[in-house]
Amino acid sequence: MIRPALIAEVQKLSPTERLELISAVWDSLPHAQLPVSDAEKRLLDQRLADAEANPDDESSLSDVVARLEHRSH
Repeated sequence: MIRPALIAEVQKLSPTERLELISAVWDSLPHAQLPVSDAEKRLLDQRLADAEANPDDESSLSDVVARLEHRSH
């Protein structure tokens, strides 16, 4: 259980600082120890199979960013 004093300290942080903390905590977890459900494993397997079967369907990061920026205007 997380100590209430630690939660109180976190609540004093700005939203940006909280997000940075979340990222730092997430990054500190060993990837091999992250829980992945059977449903998530099936979804990942399906997406990998689709990507391998249809390599031309993928978009570059710059294309995705451009589409998102276009939508926000």
